[in-house]
Formats: sequence, structure tokens, C-alpha cells
Amino acid sequence: MKLRNYFCRSIIGLWLLFFVSVAGIAQDSVESPEQFASRYDSVSKTGDWAALSKLMHPDALSRFREIVAPFFDVKSNDIGSTIFGVKTKTAFTELTAEQIFERFMLFVSKVSEVAEAMKTAQMSIIGHVKEGSDVAHVVYKVNVKVGDITVAKTGVMSLKRNGEKWLALLSGDYEGLAAALAKADEKPKQTSKPVRRKRN
Repeated sequence: MKLRNYFCRSIIGLWLLFFVSVAGIAQDSVESPEQFASRYDSVSKTGDWAALSKLMHPDALSRFREIVAPFFDVKSNDIGSTIFGVKTKTAFTELTAEQIFERFMLFVSKVSEVAEAMKTAQMSIIGHVKEGSDVAHVVYKVNVKVGDITVAKTGVMSLKRNGEKWLALLSGDYEGLAAALAKADEKPKQTSKPVRRKRN
């Protein structure tokens, strides 16, 4: 139960960081960071995770593979097999980075709290800040209703150029979530009870 509660809170936080809801804007030959964020949101709401994976920067997909791979290093790989549909690390390494991301998003989208957050998210883009010529950070505000609670948040979606295109980077929250899930999947060690010696 504790793992599920942590998982739901973490995943909802990740959705807030990644999905920006604004009116649809047609893609120009040179897409602005705000336009990319709008297109990313449109694709995410269709549930087409294969298409969404193509909007992730190769660096992000490579890093995502690295942070979820430890799911198969623990004694029990229940979390890894449940999310990715494979039972061994060897089988996991045969998946492409796009497939890994796609299967993860399919898994989290089935969590009821996440589905509700997606439907109720009301967000607006404030603008973007450039970091050099290849990185941009889109700033936005969001209100999400989960049950009887409305969560208000200001967030940042980071993008990086790949050629002439903007593509999405990962949020640092994935690091913490992956570590927590891997740790929670470890089987608790059984402690042996002390043996009492009988007195003569």
C-alpha cells in the first residue's frame, strides 16, 4: 500500500512535469519550444506511447534505460517484469530504448489516479528560457484535480535540440522514482531467531 501511494504521487508529479495543455498549434518548419510542448501534450492525450517516444530526445531515452535497468538487478524483479513484460535482464536489454519508454508510459497510464490527473489537468504556458543554443526550458502553470483535492503547480519542461527539432528531456524525478521502485522490490531479509540453549 505504501509503495502504491508513493508510486501514484510520484507518477502524478511526473505527468505534471511532462504534459503541457494548451490550444493546438500547427507545427511550423522551425518549431518553437512552446509549439513543441503543445504537440507533445496532444500526442500524450491520445495514449499513443510509441508516437510519444519519438518526441523524446535520444539522450533522454538512453538515460531512461539506465535508470530503470536496476529493476532487474534486485533479488526480485517483480516490478521490472510487470512494467516491461520481460522476466530477465537479458530480455530487457534486447528492448529498444523507445520500447522501454513506451511500456513504462503504458503501465503508468493504467493507474487510475494518473488517468484522472490527465483528464483534469488545466495548464497554461508562461514562456521559455534558453540555456545556450541547444537547450530550452518551458515554464508553465497547472491545476490538476485528483479526487477532492486540487493541486496547483508551476513547472518546467526541458527540451534539447536534435538537429533542427526540439525534443523532450527527462525530469530528474525519474531518478528518485526508479530508485524507490527498485528498493521496494527487494525482498526483506529474513533474520534468524537466536537459539536458546537448554540448561542442564
